[in-house]
Amino acid sequence: MERLFAEGFTVDIAGTFRFDQLMVDQFYHEHAGRTYYENLSRFMLSAPCLGMVLERDFAVETLRRMMGPARIDLREPGQIRYEFGDGADTARNCIHGSDSPESALLEVDMLSAFLHIRRYV
Repeated sequence: MERLFAEGFTVDIAGTFRFDQLMVDQFYHEHAGRTYYENLSRFMLSAPCLGMVLERDFAVETLRRMMGPARIDLREPGQIRYEFGDGADTARNCIHGSDSPESALLEVDMLSAFLHIRRYV
């Protein structure tokens, strides 16, 4: 969290929840059918999650840079996934961030539903 705040992020929404299989399938639908999907699904079901909606200018690009890539061999020191992710399992990369502003809008809506928050925009 300190890293996020140091980069100028603010937290708009935050809360814990547990995925069920339907939620995993909805949230990670673009990964369905890939070789790692079953492992990803199992990991997401294994423990509670902290979901957050973060805000700042260029939030998607900044968070993606801070996270580093999902691919283990491309991670570098200083990146969140390098320092906190599982070095042997791509699915256990410890953090998710939207890959585009369009995805972020959909994921914010899903997270709000997961947390039972009604958003009025």
